[in-house]
Amino acid sequence: MIELLSKIFKPDDLEAMERLAGIKSRNTGLSYDFYISQIFEVLRTRHNAVVGDIPDHELRGIISIVDIVGVESHGLMKRLASACLGCGWCCAQTKSIHVFPDDVDRISRKLKQKKEDLFELRAGQWFMKQANPCRWWNQRTGRCSIYNIRPRTCRDWPLAENLEHKHTLVAAADCHYSVGVMVFKVLGTLALVRGDSSSPVL
Repeated sequence: MIELLSKIFKPDDLEAMERLAGIKSRNTGLSYDFYISQIFEVLRTRHNAVVGDIPDHELRGIISIVDIVGVESHGLMKRLASACLGCGWCCAQTKSIHVFPDDVDRISRKLKQKKEDLFELRAGQWFMKQANPCRWWNQRTGRCSIYNIRPRTCRDWPLAENLEHKHTLVAAADCHYSVGVMVFKVLGTLALVRGDSSSPVL
Protein backbone atom coordinates (compact mmCIF):
# COMPACT_ATOMS: atom_id res chain seq x y z
CA MET A 1 0.00 0.00 0.00
CA ILE A 2 1.19 3.53 -0.76
CA GLU A 3 1.75 4.98 2.72
CA LEU A 4 1.71 8.60 1.65
CA LEU A 5 -1.83 8.35 0.25
CA SER A 6 -3.12 6.65 3.41
CA LYS A 7 -3.26 10.16 4.89
CA ILE A 8 -6.21 11.05 2.64
CA PHE A 9 -7.75 7.68 1.72
CA LYS A 10 -9.15 4.89 3.89
CA PRO A 11 -7.07 1.67 3.69
CA ASP A 12 -9.87 -0.32 2.00
CA ASP A 13 -10.43 2.44 -0.57
CA LEU A 14 -6.71 2.72 -1.24
CA GLU A 15 -6.39 -1.03 -1.78
CA ALA A 16 -9.33 -0.95 -4.20
CA MET A 17 -7.75 1.96 -6.10
CA GLU A 18 -4.43 0.13 -6.32
CA ARG A 19 -6.24 -2.91 -7.76
CA LEU A 20 -8.07 -0.73 -10.31
CA ALA A 21 -4.82 0.97 -11.30
CA GLY A 22 -3.25 -2.45 -11.84
CA ILE A 23 -6.19 -3.58 -13.97
CA LYS A 24 -6.00 -0.40 -16.08
CA SER A 25 -2.27 -0.92 -16.59
CA ARG A 26 -2.72 -4.56 -17.64
CA ASN A 27 -5.65 -3.78 -19.95
CA THR A 28 -4.00 -0.78 -21.60
CA GLY A 29 -0.47 -2.17 -21.85
CA LEU A 30 2.78 -0.54 -22.84
CA SER A 31 1.26 2.73 -24.05
CA TYR A 32 -0.16 3.34 -20.57
CA ASP A 33 3.14 2.43 -18.92
CA PHE A 34 4.85 4.93 -21.23
CA TYR A 35 2.28 7.59 -20.23
CA ILE A 36 2.97 6.99 -16.53
CA SER A 37 6.71 7.14 -17.26
CA GLN A 38 6.34 10.50 -19.04
CA ILE A 39 4.52 11.98 -16.04
CA PHE A 40 7.11 10.47 -13.71
CA GLU A 41 9.96 12.07 -15.70
CA VAL A 42 8.31 15.51 -15.68
CA LEU A 43 7.78 15.29 -11.93
CA ARG A 44 11.37 14.18 -11.30
CA THR A 45 12.97 16.77 -13.59
CA ARG A 46 10.75 19.83 -13.07
CA HIS A 47 9.28 19.28 -9.62
CA ASN A 48 11.94 17.34 -7.75
CA ALA A 49 11.72 19.76 -4.82
CA VAL A 50 8.17 18.44 -4.29
CA VAL A 51 8.65 14.75 -5.14
CA GLY A 52 12.34 14.21 -4.36
CA ASP A 53 11.70 12.42 -1.07
CA ILE A 54 9.26 9.91 -2.60
CA PRO A 55 10.76 6.57 -3.72
CA ASP A 56 10.39 5.85 -7.45
CA HIS A 57 8.02 2.88 -7.08
CA GLU A 58 5.78 4.87 -4.73
CA LEU A 59 5.70 7.91 -7.02
CA ARG A 60 4.68 5.69 -9.95
CA GLY A 61 1.94 4.20 -7.78
CA ILE A 62 0.71 7.66 -6.78
CA ILE A 63 0.55 8.71 -10.45
CA SER A 64 -1.47 5.58 -11.34
CA ILE A 65 -3.94 6.13 -8.51
CA VAL A 66 -4.36 9.85 -9.21
CA ASP A 67 -5.13 8.89 -12.82
CA ILE A 68 -8.13 6.77 -11.84
CA VAL A 69 -9.46 8.97 -9.02
CA GLY A 70 -12.05 11.63 -9.68
CA VAL A 71 -13.78 12.99 -12.73
CA GLU A 72 -12.09 15.53 -14.94
CA SER A 73 -13.79 18.86 -15.54
CA HIS A 74 -13.89 21.42 -18.30
CA GLY A 75 -13.01 24.03 -15.67
CA LEU A 76 -9.74 22.26 -14.88
CA MET A 77 -8.94 21.94 -18.56
CA LYS A 78 -9.55 25.66 -19.18
CA ARG A 79 -7.41 26.51 -16.18
CA LEU A 80 -4.57 24.41 -17.60
CA ALA A 81 -5.03 25.36 -21.26
CA SER A 82 -1.52 26.84 -21.31
CA ALA A 83 -0.20 23.26 -21.06
CA CYS A 84 -1.40 22.73 -24.65
CA LEU A 85 1.39 23.49 -27.10
CA GLY A 86 -0.97 23.66 -30.09
CA CYS A 87 1.30 21.09 -31.74
CA GLY A 88 -1.50 19.22 -33.52
CA TRP A 89 -0.52 15.81 -32.12
CA CYS A 90 -4.17 15.11 -31.32
CA CYS A 91 -5.13 15.99 -34.91
CA ALA A 92 -2.39 13.99 -36.57
CA GLN A 93 -1.89 10.94 -34.36
CA THR A 94 -5.31 9.97 -33.02
CA LYS A 95 -6.23 6.68 -34.70
CA SER A 96 -10.01 7.01 -34.45
CA ILE A 97 -12.08 10.12 -33.75
CA HIS A 98 -15.53 9.55 -32.28
CA VAL A 99 -18.06 12.21 -33.28
CA PHE A 100 -21.40 12.93 -31.64
CA PRO A 101 -24.57 12.93 -33.81
CA ASP A 102 -25.14 16.68 -33.37
CA ASP A 103 -21.58 17.30 -34.61
CA VAL A 104 -22.18 15.07 -37.64
CA ASP A 105 -25.31 17.03 -38.57
CA ARG A 106 -23.81 20.47 -37.87
CA ILE A 107 -20.52 19.91 -39.71
CA SER A 108 -22.20 18.25 -42.71
CA ARG A 109 -24.70 21.09 -42.95
CA LYS A 110 -22.07 23.85 -42.63
CA LEU A 111 -19.77 22.20 -45.18
CA LYS A 112 -22.73 21.38 -47.45
CA GLN A 113 -21.68 17.75 -47.79
CA LYS A 114 -23.42 14.46 -47.12
CA LYS A 115 -22.64 13.13 -43.69
CA GLU A 116 -21.81 9.72 -45.17
CA ASP A 117 -19.02 11.38 -47.18
CA LEU A 118 -17.39 12.74 -44.03
CA PHE A 119 -18.32 10.27 -41.30
CA GLU A 120 -19.01 6.57 -40.90
CA LEU A 121 -21.34 4.73 -38.57
CA ARG A 122 -19.73 1.82 -36.67
CA ALA A 123 -21.67 -0.17 -34.07
CA GLY A 124 -24.12 2.71 -33.65
CA GLN A 125 -21.39 5.35 -33.15
CA TRP A 126 -20.21 8.01 -35.60
CA PHE A 127 -16.51 8.35 -36.48
CA MET A 128 -14.54 10.58 -38.85
CA LYS A 129 -13.75 8.79 -42.09
CA GLN A 130 -10.26 10.26 -42.33
CA ALA A 131 -8.74 10.53 -38.87
CA ASN A 132 -5.01 9.85 -39.01
CA PRO A 133 -4.28 12.63 -39.72
CA CYS A 134 -7.61 14.42 -39.52
CA ARG A 135 -8.82 15.57 -42.91
CA TRP A 136 -9.31 19.11 -41.57
CA TRP A 137 -5.90 19.50 -39.96
CA ASN A 138 -3.56 21.58 -42.10
CA GLN A 139 -0.13 19.98 -41.79
CA ARG A 140 1.62 23.07 -43.10
CA THR A 141 0.11 25.52 -40.61
CA GLY A 142 -0.72 23.04 -37.85
CA ARG A 143 -4.24 24.48 -37.63
CA CYS A 144 -7.78 23.17 -38.02
CA SER A 145 -9.63 24.35 -41.12
CA ILE A 146 -13.03 23.91 -39.40
CA TYR A 147 -11.93 25.15 -35.96
CA ASN A 148 -15.14 27.14 -35.29
CA ILE A 149 -17.35 24.12 -36.02
CA ARG A 150 -14.98 21.33 -34.91
CA PRO A 151 -16.48 18.29 -33.16
CA ARG A 152 -16.99 18.18 -29.41
CA THR A 153 -14.34 15.44 -29.20
CA CYS A 154 -11.80 17.97 -30.48
CA ARG A 155 -13.11 20.78 -28.28
CA ASP A 156 -12.85 18.57 -25.21
CA TRP A 157 -9.40 17.05 -25.93
CA PRO A 158 -7.63 15.63 -23.93
CA LEU A 159 -10.88 14.65 -22.24
CA ALA A 160 -12.97 11.73 -23.44
CA GLU A 161 -16.18 10.16 -22.21
CA ASN A 162 -15.93 6.79 -20.49
CA LEU A 163 -18.63 4.11 -20.49
CA GLU A 164 -20.47 5.93 -17.68
CA HIS A 165 -20.48 9.12 -19.81
CA LYS A 166 -18.07 10.85 -17.42
CA HIS A 167 -15.04 12.76 -18.58
CA THR A 168 -11.70 11.07 -18.19
CA LEU A 169 -8.25 12.19 -19.25
CA VAL A 170 -6.89 10.50 -22.38
CA ALA A 171 -3.64 8.75 -21.50
CA ALA A 172 -1.54 10.13 -24.36
CA ALA A 173 2.16 10.12 -23.50
CA ASP A 174 3.06 12.29 -26.51
CA CYS A 175 0.45 14.94 -25.70
CA HIS A 176 2.00 17.70 -23.59
CA TYR A 177 -1.49 18.82 -22.50
CA SER A 178 -2.53 15.39 -21.18
CA VAL A 179 0.79 14.89 -19.37
CA GLY A 180 0.65 18.44 -17.97
CA VAL A 181 -2.84 17.94 -16.54
CA MET A 182 -1.75 14.72 -14.82
CA VAL A 183 1.35 16.41 -13.39
CA PHE A 184 -0.91 19.15 -12.00
CA LYS A 185 -3.27 16.57 -10.47
CA VAL A 186 -0.40 14.67 -8.84
CA LEU A 187 1.08 17.88 -7.42
CA GLY A 188 -2.37 18.86 -6.12
CA THR A 189 -2.80 15.47 -4.46
CA LEU A 190 0.62 15.71 -2.83
CA ALA A 191 -0.20 19.22 -1.59
CA LEU A 192 -3.40 17.85 -0.05
CA VAL A 193 -1.49 14.99 1.60
CA ARG A 194 1.02 17.45 3.06
CA GLY A 195 -1.59 19.98 4.17
CA ASP A 196 -0.39 22.62 1.71
CA SER A 197 -3.29 24.80 0.56
CA SER A 198 -1.39 26.57 -2.23
CA SER A 199 -2.30 25.73 -5.80
CA PRO A 200 0.26 23.69 -7.76
CA VAL A 201 2.19 25.40 -10.55
CA LEU A 202 3.11 23.63 -13.78
